Amino acid sequence: MTLKQGKAYEKNPFPRLPLKILELITDRLSPDDVLTFCCTSRDLSNHIVTLLYRHITLNSDTQLQYLINALYLHTSSNAKSFCHVTKSLTFCYRNIAINLQSLDIITRACPSLTTLDFFQSSWIWTTSRLAERYLTGATAAQTTNTYSGLIPYSRIENDLIIPKDAKRQRDIQAVILNAVCSTILHNHPHLTCLKMDLSTVQFERSNSARLHNCLCLLPTGLTELTLRVMSWELTMDDVECIHDRCPRLEALDLDYGNLDESGVAIPGYPSLERNHVLKKLSLNIDGEKKYFWPWLWYVGKKYGPQLASVHFNSPNCCADRIPLTLEQMAIVDTCAFTFAQQHASTLRSLELTNMMIFDGFWNHMKSSCDQSLLANVRMKNRYIAEESKAITIGSANSHLVRLSMLDYVKTWLHKLDLSVAGDAVKMDDILCAIRQCSRLTDLRVLGAHPLFQFVPLPSILDQCPRLHTYTMEMQRLLDTELWPTQHGLVSLKLENVAFKASHLNRALAALHSLRDLIIMGSSVSVSCDYSTTAKRTPAPKLTFLNPGMSLTIADLGHEFCRNDYYLAVESRGTALSSFWVAGNDDDRVTRFGAYSPKKPSFGRRYDDPDPFYFPKQHLYFVLTLSQHYPFRYLKVNKSVLIRKGSQVSHGSATHPVSLN
Repeated sequence: MTLKQGKAYEKNPFPRLPLKILELITDRLSPDDVLTFCCTSRDLSNHIVTLLYRHITLNSDTQLQYLINALYLHTSSNAKSFCHVTKSLTFCYRNIAINLQSLDIITRACPSLTTLDFFQSSWIWTTSRLAERYLTGATAAQTTNTYSGLIPYSRIENDLIIPKDAKRQRDIQAVILNAVCSTILHNHPHLTCLKMDLSTVQFERSNSARLHNCLCLLPTGLTELTLRVMSWELTMDDVECIHDRCPRLEALDLDYGNLDESGVAIPGYPSLERNHVLKKLSLNIDGEKKYFWPWLWYVGKKYGPQLASVHFNSPNCCADRIPLTLEQMAIVDTCAFTFAQQHASTLRSLELTNMMIFDGFWNHMKSSCDQSLLANVRMKNRYIAEESKAITIGSANSHLVRLSMLDYVKTWLHKLDLSVAGDAVKMDDILCAIRQCSRLTDLRVLGAHPLFQFVPLPSILDQCPRLHTYTMEMQRLLDTELWPTQHGLVSLKLENVAFKASHLNRALAALHSLRDLIIMGSSVSVSCDYSTTAKRTPAPKLTFLNPGMSLTIADLGHEFCRNDYYLAVESRGTALSSFWVAGNDDDRVTRFGAYSPKKPSFGRRYDDPDPFYFPKQHLYFVLTLSQHYPFRYLKVNKSVLIRKGSQVSHGSATHPVSLN
């Protein structure tokens, strides 16, 4: 080594670091930053470039084809060797049907996969298409061949045994899913994390025995499992089968299954073998007019004190419930008592979404453990706005139950997701209870509707000095009070919120630590009446004073306009950037170099009558983003316009927008 090479070697110590240390460094970097890191040194690139292939995420079908082409070409020996170190493969896009031949190529190239993540609904269309071909006779079922080594995914299409009793499409889909699970089991022996969709296309309850067959083919080494089981009847025996098959499972997520509670007699149910491994359980349950309380009893009987996180969600559950009988009330109370007795003293996260509100549940939790250890609590119900008795169980109304819950969890609570409804007096009571949560750093409040008035944002910040993240949902943004002089709020999210540009600008001016602003499904309201607004195109303007701001806008609308709008990004010392945003299409964000006074023409006749909009409604509005410092990140709908302070190139439009 020459003297010059030795000095350069001393200036760049990274190549001398062990590979494990480099892996820890790159784990905390984005893929773009890792690529920049590789470009700093050839020696460093030789060490790190293989780490780029450890976690492959495919965001589009085009990226999948690029990967397949690189693996398929004989000259791509580097790509083939790099894929041998791949540990996780994630499909982050929705496709009509998965190409089975592409999966075969990836399977051969990535033999060491430990994580396989399929996008939801990714298999439902593939199995549906194959089932239709079997039903119409386009594909003849054959006897399964004997394969040595890997079992190709493509054999499912042409080489599959269909039982004689499988005559309906959903039954054939279940048989195909069984073959998919068998292929995954044989081709990926090192899997520890699996996310997969076992749903069928027809929304009817499928034969639970066929689901049980799929569960019996799960990889035995799994520690994390996520299954989407729409249209399946999920029983407690199925969950028992999952634990018997995967004894090392630490996280279980069952999504959109129809939980079966029929025939469950709590006193006479057989004893359960206690599980001392699972730490996180999530049941995103489906169905109407069900109470799901026996499943809380099951969680209390099945899992030991190591269980730290429980999430129950009923997304399609309506507020119109069947009233409980006295016998059913006794069962509900037994379920709540069993759950609280086992997990009240050890649980760290509890999320209950669209569940019946039962005052006795929190009473049992408090009687089992005086001081709660819960750091994350979600008590969210979209039907709470009506304060209907149909969503409550017991003597206390939902408002008193919320106050009782906040009083119980106030000691260690860091994250809170809460539904609120009622008059100003009730809102003041809720705010006083939230103020007692001295460790609260993340707050999400769901209101009744976009015009619902909760507590003004300045009051929230004044009562919660340690708040780091605040999310407003289904309410109006208010700032009728003085802003606190110093507050460390970093992230603000407005979801289905009605706000005035002037109010949001005052918030942006007062929050000096704010770095992330997210606006989703919200609308800009106006301070004047419609007759005044109709004379000119609405043009709200947002001013950003903080450096390094990140802004995300999705599905933004205006009170008296369609959701299409003209976006102007202005900054000191730089030219104005102009964009056209089609609000009804998440992908239509087009950049303009300049505009001329002509009517917009984007394949739509704006002069045609539209029954979904008011007469004389504006065709679009103009939104101006004024930045004193360059945006760190700007995303509108699904298009990234600015990244790391630099504009991302977009195509130019052929039809500029008129501001007249």
